[in-house]
Amino acid sequence: MNSPADPHRDDSGSGPGDHVEDPFDPELLEGVFHVEMADQPIELQSHRMVFNPTSFGRNLAPLLAARMTPGMSVCEVGIGGGVLCILAGKLGAGHVTGLDINPHAVHMARRNWVRNGLPEHGARFLQSRGFGALDNGGLFDLVWSNPPVLPVIDTLDQAVVDRDGFEVAGAHGRGVLDGMLKGARARLNPGGRLVTIATSLQGWLETVRLLESEWGSYQVLQMLELELTDECGPPYIDWWLGQEARDGEARIYQRNGKWLHKVWYLEARP
Repeated sequence: MNSPADPHRDDSGSGPGDHVEDPFDPELLEGVFHVEMADQPIELQSHRMVFNPTSFGRNLAPLLAARMTPGMSVCEVGIGGGVLCILAGKLGAGHVTGLDINPHAVHMARRNWVRNGLPEHGARFLQSRGFGALDNGGLFDLVWSNPPVLPVIDTLDQAVVDRDGFEVAGAHGRGVLDGMLKGARARLNPGGRLVTIATSLQGWLETVRLLESEWGSYQVLQMLELELTDECGPPYIDWWLGQEARDGEARIYQRNGKWLHKVWYLEARP
């Protein structure tokens, strides 16, 4: 695969040079499957380099559905196979924009959008670091993201060889999350809002600091305790425990022999 610039860099960039195009590899296509998101049936085709829906997205879906009204202009940063963009289309969004640094995700979101019978003119999917591929006129009523969380670790080989490589998100795993907290406000129409996920893995205190400094108001819509997923192996566990030893802020904890972390579903308004 031809990697799109460096997927491990901070994703908060916003210049026209951040719009890149890479070829799609159809040999990595996987099977077709069905999911239900916020009571909406959705059909997806999988791809080895693209994330399939996770528990994070399944929990995010009803929160988004409750905030969508027909005709809205909406934007997702970090689209995977496009499942939440498709949900927005099924719920009557006027126009959907999906942004992802992963070129395979962009192509699969386009394919899956059409697979679900949605009109091609109803959405655009762009390869982009953060909001970088958008022109200055791109404003939305609702922006959301389920950001990647893994930190860059200098002593670890984090080359992108499968979908998990796109889970690496800069220093402390905050690259995409910080891009949302610092950059999404300027992308909202009057009355618009940001809905995003943050976890204890990334450091909750820094998330609160940015919410308070960058936004007029925010609220925690939901807080869950979830097990670490498979890609969060021993090197990352050691890194998070090391961070806790350095700054005293808990990232992960054990219960009944399993590693857990806290996950916050957040809404912010200008």
